Amino acid sequence: MSFLPSYGREFDNERRSMLKIKDLSIGCYDRQASCKPCIKTLVSDINLVVRPGELVAVVGGSGAGKSLLAHAIMGILSSDFKVYGRIEFKKHHLTHEMLRLHRGRTIVFVPQSVECLDPLLRVGDSVYLAALRTGLARKSAKEFRDRVLKQLDLPVWIQHKYPNQISGGMARRILLACAMVTRAELFIADEPTPGLHAKSAEICVEFLKKRTQQGNSALMISHDIELCLKFADRIAVFHEGSIVETVASNHCTPHHTRVAHPYTRALLLALPSREFKA
Repeated sequence: MSFLPSYGREFDNERRSMLKIKDLSIGCYDRQASCKPCIKTLVSDINLVVRPGELVAVVGGSGAGKSLLAHAIMGILSSDFKVYGRIEFKKHHLTHEMLRLHRGRTIVFVPQSVECLDPLLRVGDSVYLAALRTGLARKSAKEFRDRVLKQLDLPVWIQHKYPNQISGGMARRILLACAMVTRAELFIADEPTPGLHAKSAEICVEFLKKRTQQGNSALMISHDIELCLKFADRIAVFHEGSIVETVASNHCTPHHTRVAHPYTRALLLALPSREFKA
């Protein structure tokens, strides 16, 4: 039996969207310009829907703008960036005011950098406080923390360590645990598996997948395309600041009969399992 709590949310994939991105563009001030600062476009015309019960993976080359997309959704870009377009959460415009209400509670972020862990807190306390923040009672928060850490294949003693006393792979799983102990409905995970060996990476993404099977949603940015093909429902392919194609993962067959864009075909052919044929 799964230990994950059920919050009684019924959902209909065809009629509802958890996250909807419409015509999103991101630019930043180019202060190197010879005259007055101008805005340089980094991400343009992004349209994407994540439905309840879905894990959608965003893949593509480094520097394509994938992390910028995640940061824009969470509203954590610096003032040097300008965001255009519309982001909706459960069909409501996700304004800065709404983000302050939802961020860390119903919308949670798994950051890419392990430096995001508080260096002055033991990692067990970080996970415990994340559970408390979403309204769990103290006893329930501790029990839930212990079960999540066990599910992520982390030893009991790790709770008493500080971030600088554990490995990078363990720290990355602690970041995921901080998200998994919440009552979140939408998870935004920015590269949750680098530095993990294959078994641990699968455990992490499978755990995220289980939460979506309860009616929640997840948007996962990853370079591990093989892992995305195994667990994601759909894959959005980023290239040079745009999504060139969104395709069901089960359509990415070795023959690519249902993949339209040349860049998507090249990514799939470049996988080790497909003999680096790109």
